[in-house]
Amino acid sequence: MLARAGATLLDCPVGGTGAQAAEGDLVVFGSGDEKAFAEMRPVFEKMARAVFHLGDFGAGSAMKFIHNLLVTIHDCSTAEAFAMGRKAGIDTQTMYEVISSSVANSRIFEVRGPYMVSGDYDTNITAKLELLMKDIACIAQHARDIGCPTPLFSLASEIHRAASAQGYGGSDPAVVCKIMEEWAGVGRG
Repeated sequence: MLARAGATLLDCPVGGTGAQAAEGDLVVFGSGDEKAFAEMRPVFEKMARAVFHLGDFGAGSAMKFIHNLLVTIHDCSTAEAFAMGRKAGIDTQTMYEVISSSVANSRIFEVRGPYMVSGDYDTNITAKLELLMKDIACIAQHARDIGCPTPLFSLASEIHRAASAQGYGGSDPAVVCKIMEEWAGVGRG
């Protein structure tokens, strides 16, 4: 229908948080007609620090699924590290500074780590857990559709589901740290 109307549909999801969008710090995962994408590239470059054309229509969404698969896993690995550090008696701010300076750092650690340091998951939210839960369902379906096992993602999804089931859907996804700390017996109350 769009082609008959002279329009071309592109598949161009973005990676990044609302705060990153405000700073023009997004990544565009583009796919579809290469010529139409090239025409739109200047618009994408105004809102993103990186713009990629990934090929045929649908590749952009597949890349977004891969991106959010990693976000889901990184949320949990970061939360697990903070819970373990607290259990070992290490100050959360010190942990954040050490990891931020090391090879173990990640963008999710940088973005969500400060929430885990403070234990505040409801101020200046980067994204809502309920939105990530929608993405988790889409990623799981995509993995089933293409027959790809995702054992780490599946486990991380369950930890996010536990946070959601406890009523934290409106909180930042960093709230998985609260769940991990409670499981470790170092909850903050």
